This record gives sequence, C-alpha cells and structure tokens, in this order.
Amino acid sequence: MKFSPAVALFAVLLLSACGGGPEPEYLQGEEDAASVVSAFLTALQQGDEERAKALTHHKPDYIIRDFERCREYFFERRPTGKNVIKVGYEHYAREWQIYVDMQINYGSQMKQLHFVLGPGEVPKVRGVIPIIPDLRDQN
Repeated sequence: MKFSPAVALFAVLLLSACGGGPEPEYLQGEEDAASVVSAFLTALQQGDEERAKALTHHKPDYIIRDFERCREYFFERRPTGKNVIKVGYEHYAREWQIYVDMQINYGSQMKQLHFVLGPGEVPKVRGVIPIIPDLRDQN
C-alpha cells in the first residue's frame, strides 16, 4: 500500500500536534541557560532594553515582553544578589524547554525562567513563573 505525500504530511502534522515527543536524554544549551538568565537580568536592571530584547524569544510571555513590568517583577525591591537553584528541562507549551529556578536575594522569592532553543543557538528567554519555595521539591 502506497501513501500519497498529502497523507504522509497529515500524519506528521497529527503526530506533532500531540506534543513535544518523548523526553530527551539531553537538551542542548542547558549548560548555557543560567548565564543567559544572568545576562538578561543584568541588562534589565541596567535599563539596557536592546540587550535584554536580544536575549528574548520572538514570542515571549507578557511579563518578559513588557520590560517595565518585567523590571518591576524582578526588582521591586533592591536585590542583594542572585542564586541559581536548579537548571533542567521539562515539557512546557507542548515542547521540551529549558528552565532555570533562580532565587533573587531579597527574601525567599524564586522565579522560574523558561527558554526556547533552536539548533546551535543560544537559549532565548521565553517566560517566567513565580515559585513558592514551600511547594517545590528542594532536591
């Protein structure tokens, strides 16, 4: 039995619509993610929107896209430093993405930043989620 190209294309689209596929053993760029977070937050804190935009995905979430709100979100109070808690990857927005759990040292508040990767590219910041430490696995 021979399949037409249209049927094959439909099957590929159907399978890709179901999600990001099986869990990868390794997601290239994971080791660079924390440095991208630090560069993004430094640019944001210094008001260098051009540099911050260069480190964001072309479809960032609404907080990352709104630099004034993003600056307020991360630097509501003057932080004394940043500490990376964990770097990994997870299934997010129907694809596998890198995340960084980061504690900004003005209390116990943590943020989780998500990245999108293209082959051979530096990770780009896509979104941010607040983390309540008591509800997270502290491994």
